[in-house]
Amino acid sequence: MAFIPLNPTEVVTVYVPVATDQTIVVGDLVYLNGNSHATICGADPALIFGVAAETAPHETAAPLVYKVPVWRIKAGDQWAANCSTTTAITQLGVQYGVVCTSGATTVDVSDTTNDRVLVEGLDSRDVLGTSGGRLIVSFIATNIQGFVAA
Repeated sequence: MAFIPLNPTEVVTVYVPVATDQTIVVGDLVYLNGNSHATICGADPALIFGVAAETAPHETAAPLVYKVPVWRIKAGDQWAANCSTTTAITQLGVQYGVVCTSGATTVDVSDTTNDRVLVEGLDSRDVLGTSGGRLIVSFIATNIQGFVAA
C-alpha cells in the first residue's frame, strides 16, 4: 500500500540521502529533515517532500552513503493511493489526512480535519467498495515541502 504516480514520465525524480535509522519503502511519503535527508513522514505530516521511488537500505550510522530516488510532489499531480477502509462515491471531492507507516501509507478517510490530499477519483482497477482500494488523489499545496505559489 503506497502512493504511486499516475503519470510517472511527468514526475521529477531527485536523489536524496537517507536519514539514519529510516526504513523507507517504495511509495512511502518522505520529508527532508534539518540535514536535508529523507525521513519517513508520520501521520498527517505538516510537510511532504515526495514519494520514495524505491526501497532504501537501512543505515544506522554515519557516513550515510545511500541516496534514495524520490518522486517530487507538485501541486496538481495525480497519484494512486490506497484507502484506509473501503472506497465509496462519497469520498470524491473530499480532503483527507494520511496515515504514514513504512510500507503501508494510506489515505485516512476517517480524518477530514488534517487535510493532506484531495480525492479526485476512484481508480478503475478496483471495484467500488474494495477494502484498501485505490483512490486518485492530489496533494494539498500548503503541505508540499518547498512549494512556491506561481
